Amino acid sequence: MSTAEDAAKARLVRSRSRLLTALGDCAVGGNVPALRNSLATEEVLELVYVSQVDLRPGIPAREVPLPLEQSLPLHQVIAVDLFLPGCPPRRRQLPAPWRRYRKTAI
Repeated sequence: MSTAEDAAKARLVRSRSRLLTALGDCAVGGNVPALRNSLATEEVLELVYVSQVDLRPGIPAREVPLPLEQSLPLHQVIAVDLFLPGCPPRRRQLPAPWRRYRKTAI
């Protein structure tokens, strides 16, 4: 969970769900997005949008939502009923009813 917009969407999904699953390492534990947590938000924005950019450096004002101070795993924002870690989760970890959708929905 990296932006207030992400958190708002997650709260909406939670409010409409009986069972909510954190699917994959990023949702379960923060994983790669949480690597930025050792830096202040301003440092991250400067690094990503200014110091490492050759063409039109500058922090976007509208196109990109501002990040939260810390990237969070899903369960720190909303209640999670089931955790399926993995990047991506392995098919055998999925509940049986989900497995039949392996080529379409998942």
